[in-house]
Order: sequence, then structure tokens, then C-alpha cells
Amino acid sequence: MTTGRGLPRVCLVSEALGLPRDEGVRQFAASLLAALQGVAWAVGLAVGRGAAPGTAEALPAGRLFLSPRLARRLRACAPDLVVYVPSAAATIFSLWRARALRLMWPRARVAMVSLQPRRLGRPSRLLARALRPDVVFAQAPWTMAGLRALGCAVRFLPAGVDLQRFVPVTPAEKEALRRRYGLPRDEFLLLHVGHAKPGRNLEALACVPEGTRLVVVAAASMGRDPRLLAMLRGAGAIVLEGYQERIQELYQACDCYLFPVQRPGCAVDVPLSVLEAMACNLPVVTYPFGGLPLMFSGGDGLCFLDDWRRLPLALAEVRALPSPRTRQMVSHYGWPEVARYLLAHALGVYAL
Repeated sequence: MTTGRGLPRVCLVSEALGLPRDEGVRQFAASLLAALQGVAWAVGLAVGRGAAPGTAEALPAGRLFLSPRLARRLRACAPDLVVYVPSAAATIFSLWRARALRLMWPRARVAMVSLQPRRLGRPSRLLARALRPDVVFAQAPWTMAGLRALGCAVRFLPAGVDLQRFVPVTPAEKEALRRRYGLPRDEFLLLHVGHAKPGRNLEALACVPEGTRLVVVAAASMGRDPRLLAMLRGAGAIVLEGYQERIQELYQACDCYLFPVQRPGCAVDVPLSVLEAMACNLPVVTYPFGGLPLMFSGGDGLCFLDDWRRLPLALAEVRALPSPRTRQMVSHYGWPEVARYLLAHALGVYAL
């Protein structure tokens, strides 16, 4: 928590502040909280049954946030702004919980962050208009359009990346990391980080061209499809299962990052792994997913690929680059910059 005269007072409330941080909404919520604590007077309230990180307070509450303890804590904080990051995005229950937070402390503005699209039925859409918060932040056109149809005031919110943790390494450091993780030293390594689940188009990664090798880091918290993992292993992929505490080292050990997900809702709208790879100055081949085209133009090592049957051609172009410039492209999206952007747009103060 950071205190100081004149700083905005912020409470970030989320069911997604639990550990481990191997899922996009959890990682986003924890990273945004840490950044807010660096630029504002900010406290995190981890609402639910999971364990909270050291930067947040755990407050058990039911599905509707009908919690006297939560209400007392909000009143004690007396925030100017309540930021709600629901684990389930903008469902009707999330909108209800945002309204409950407003009723607990009416003096604050309430901002909700929806990281994935949600489709509401007609009765829910009618109710949602009465529950909408002051502002909803979203990251993709498909999510923003649905929220605007509910009458919400919608703002685009870019994702951030830890530019001190995710950094480029020298060739010697890359070779040492490959030895540490038992990775091939003489192959062009293609990395994908995320959940090995149906719907994420990971089948497109089974046919990488000769002279390359796929490395998949399969997170555990949202489940894994054994058949999909077996298919990838059968195609020659190296699969690392479970939470990787030093995930930055796996980006640094590899040569290129692949993100083939196409279907809305199968990843957060701005995939954090793409930004992490770019911060390590890896070339990236990605479907133009969600908010990525709103944040970046292609080129300089970032290749937007609609048709993944053209992956060999895209990789040939990437390998022909003398040097990618993806870190330069992502250098404006550190988490402190994202936190200041959110505060400015949520509070209507654009000079922060």
C-alpha cells in the first residue's frame, strides 16, 4: 500500500487474486493491484475462498457479495474508486456484485474490468441496464460491443507487462538456460504458454516445419486435455506441465513465440503471454486476437497470422529478420502505465 497526500484512494476487489498466477485473469488482477499500489493509495480485497497473495487481504464472501465484513472494510478504506475485476467477466452476477460494492460505499466511483466476452439473455440484458457501474474497461471489440449494447460507458484498457522481469538475454545466457531446462541447444525453439484445452487451436502447432521444435508450457489450474497433450508429444513437442515460477526463463530460452488461439472467450482478450514474449524481444506469430491489433501494428518481428496453414511461411519470414524489435513495441505498456491510464479514465483525471 502506498500512502501520500493527494493520491487517489483505490480498492481493487476480485475473486481472482488467488494463487497460483497461471491463469490470465488472476495474473491481470494481481499485476494491476501491484501497479496501483505503486501509483496510488491502494488496497486489494481478495473476495472468495482462495488464498490471497501477500499484497491483498482475504475476505470470505458469498456469490452476491452480501458480506457485512466486506462492507465494513470498504467503509474503512473510504476509497475514491472501487475497481472490480470479476473472475467470470461481465456476467449478470458480476454486474450485481459491482452494484453491491457501490451500495456499500456510495461515495466511490465503481469501475469493472471485463477481460472476456459474455453473452446475456434478454431478461439479463434488461436487468444489466439497471446494474451497470460508472465505467467498464474491456480489451477487445467483441467485448466492448456487447457492453455498449447494455448501455455501459466502455473504455479500452490495454494489458501490461513486467518490463523488469521479462527482459532479453544474450546468446550465452540463452544457451545456459537451455542446459538448465534440458532443452535442445541446436534447434530453433517455438514456445507456447497457456492452457492445453480444446478450443484453443493448439492442433495448429502440431505441424511445425522441419528444423524447429515446439515447447509447450501447459498450465494446470484450468485443467489440461490429456489427448491434446499426447497429440503434441506425438508430434515431437516438448511439454512442460504445471506452474513455472520462473516462466521468464522459458521465454528467454526459446527463439519465437506462437499464439494460435482464435475463438473469443478461450483466452483473456489481450493474451498476457504475447506481451511477455515481446518484452523478451522474441519474434511473435499470433492470430490477431482480441485487443492485440488495437495495441500493435504488425511488423518488426510481430506477425499477425489469420491462416495457420501458412505458419511455415510466417516462420521463414521471422527467421529472416536481422533483429526483432518487439520489446520496443511493448515498452509503453508497463503495468504502472496501465494503472495510471485506468485511474485517469475511471476518475476523469487525465493529468495523472
